Amino acid sequence: MKKLSKQSRVKLLRKLRAARRRSYRALLRERKTHSSAPNENKGLPISIPAPKIFDISRNDSRRNLTKFLRKLRTRFARRKSYEITIDFTQTEKFVAAGTLLFYSELAYLKQLPNNGTKLRYIPPKNPKAFEVLIQIELHKILGIRKPKSKNTNKYDDVLNWKVAYGNVVNNEHCAPAIEAYEGQLAEPLIDGIFKGLAEAMTNTVHHAYADIREDGLNHKPSKNNWWMFSQARDKELTVVFCDLGIGIPRSLPKTHPSLLDKLRSVFGKVDDHQCIASSVELNATSTKIPGRGKGLVNVIELASKNGAGNVIIYSNKGIYKLAPGETKPISCDLKDSILGTIICWSVRLGKGDL
Repeated sequence: MKKLSKQSRVKLLRKLRAARRRSYRALLRERKTHSSAPNENKGLPISIPAPKIFDISRNDSRRNLTKFLRKLRTRFARRKSYEITIDFTQTEKFVAAGTLLFYSELAYLKQLPNNGTKLRYIPPKNPKAFEVLIQIELHKILGIRKPKSKNTNKYDDVLNWKVAYGNVVNNEHCAPAIEAYEGQLAEPLIDGIFKGLAEAMTNTVHHAYADIREDGLNHKPSKNNWWMFSQARDKELTVVFCDLGIGIPRSLPKTHPSLLDKLRSVFGKVDDHQCIASSVELNATSTKIPGRGKGLVNVIELASKNGAGNVIIYSNKGIYKLAPGETKPISCDLKDSILGTIICWSVRLGKGDL
């Protein structure tokens, strides 16, 4: 074998070293790919931190909650098997409307077809917040065992949370959540709440799911679901109703196109809260069924005129609120859409003259 010259040996060593560097860089790239997206290929656990406050009435808390829900939907949208841990460690407060939105979203996501995603959660450090999750039976939606509370305190305003849900117009589904307080509410107000709930259910079944929700999932549910909470707190009963449909601002053009044209002629660009206000003020709906379209208006009038409570309607970005004793509502748009509709009735516990 011919002996290589010194110059040839140097060139050969350089080539070998260059090949080793290329091989090493390729190995690093491969490791980086696997480490940056281990959940995509191996289904390793993903942890998503929950917001500190579950609330949709303010821009800051709404932004945090909708961002959190968007992260959950993003994982489900990929139609792959994940193990998602919702980390409630820093969560301190659950407000009824924001909590129901979260609860409804989870139930909605778990109903998606062809999805093997598994969910679990790390409980809040705040003992009262942990009791809320136990009371609304979040573990049933997630399909896990009921967690054991180490807290010896029992909070009255947590123990009185009640949950109802369905996909038909039937007050019997939500009656248990209301009837427990009948002895503490004036009869007209009880009747008004039931009429309002029936109206909300009917709108959900007939209009809320008329199109695909703009949530990135490209999914139209086979059933028009609604969810409801009731809660007694500080001598006040709160009833919260939610659907995850297209929202009043998107359904109004379908049900009342002429009304939307009138709004545009007056306001130009029509905001979500203006659509909510117009929907509330309607005396009839496109179904032309006698008595339809009045339930929500009736309960708003009962609550406001008698100073018995207030009504708040959230739909997409809009908020419509009528406070006790007020004749004019307050309405505005917030920055982030809840992608659905939530109606809240708050009434005082303790009979009064109505």
